[in-house]
Amino acid sequence: LDNRDVTVDAAVYFDAGTQKGSVTYTPAADLAFGEHNVAVSVTDAASKTKEYAWYFNVDDGLGGTPNFYYGVPHSHTSFSDGQGTPADAYQHAYEKGLDFLVVTDHSNWLEGDQYQEQTKDFLPQPGSEWTRTNEMAEAFNQEHPDFLALRGFEMTFSDQGHINVHNTDNYVEAKQTMTSLTEFYNWLQDQPNAVAEFNHPNWPSDSFNNLAYVPEADPILNLIEVGNGAPPYSYTRTEEYYYKALDNGWHVGAVNAQDNHAMNWGDSDNLTVVVADQLNKDELNEAFRERRVYSTETHTLELTVKANGYWMGSVLDPADLPAGALNFAINVKDEAQPIDKLELITNGGKVIDSQPGSGQTSVDWNPSVIPGSGSHWS
Repeated sequence: LDNRDVTVDAAVYFDAGTQKGSVTYTPAADLAFGEHNVAVSVTDAASKTKEYAWYFNVDDGLGGTPNFYYGVPHSHTSFSDGQGTPADAYQHAYEKGLDFLVVTDHSNWLEGDQYQEQTKDFLPQPGSEWTRTNEMAEAFNQEHPDFLALRGFEMTFSDQGHINVHNTDNYVEAKQTMTSLTEFYNWLQDQPNAVAEFNHPNWPSDSFNNLAYVPEADPILNLIEVGNGAPPYSYTRTEEYYYKALDNGWHVGAVNAQDNHAMNWGDSDNLTVVVADQLNKDELNEAFRERRVYSTETHTLELTVKANGYWMGSVLDPADLPAGALNFAINVKDEAQPIDKLELITNGGKVIDSQPGSGQTSVDWNPSVIPGSGSHWS
């Protein structure tokens, strides 16, 4: 558990007659909030070993009435191929009524930091663009407690796709120093607080090795864009890649990104909504990590989705469900845009149930399904 051998404290049972066994372990104290890694290794009489690893999250849950925070997790400035400074971006987004903005300039454009050959990442230096972005974010947050300005970076592979990385001290770049997607996934695993996001997965269409599942990277790659662009300029929906990622095994939540390259941060209403108790860096990144997010094309949509009491983004074991049923509690509210319909979509992008909205501004829906192995819903 968390790279600590707990075999001596575990209860191991094996029935020689049936050749079946089990192992249970109960920690002596409550686990800390956050992610925990588990690994089990079994060796037979022929000295053949089989290993299995997984992870889970422990969190303190949400309050009874959490808040909905609207923002953009992917944007650029003149520190890469956009316009204006990060301070300009935060100010513009704030004036447009956003709750948060993450500036994620292309890391291969960033200048002034120290390259570390052993780890192939860049250590922030005083006065560098990476450092200044963070300083501008912190200064803006000090002056605007009702807004959250954050810094991230976009890993920009020439032919393997682009990935945003949130909540790291250092950064890497894909043009000259870390050109392998596998190497990048390995680097992400060494960043304890990182959250990563598949950007515009349709460009190129075979991005991320056709979204090939990498179990070791799954705990960090928590998000995928289902919309990218800033209307009335170019804007693309990519829901089919979201379904493909889920089908392949990734546990990702849906986000919408303006990917601003002009001084138009927050001008359009395609946004990402974070469901959290408070607006701060820790809670936003926790919501990213737990996929407690959704994509919207209206600044007024409030979407609440729970299954058996668990919030959107949760991973549930069918064996633990009462009577094997997955019972949804869904509420949609939008005071500005009438609701047309709701759809429950599972593997392969198949719609298995729907509910008419009939032009109302608030709809409650409580579908129930019996999930199969590997099933997912969006």
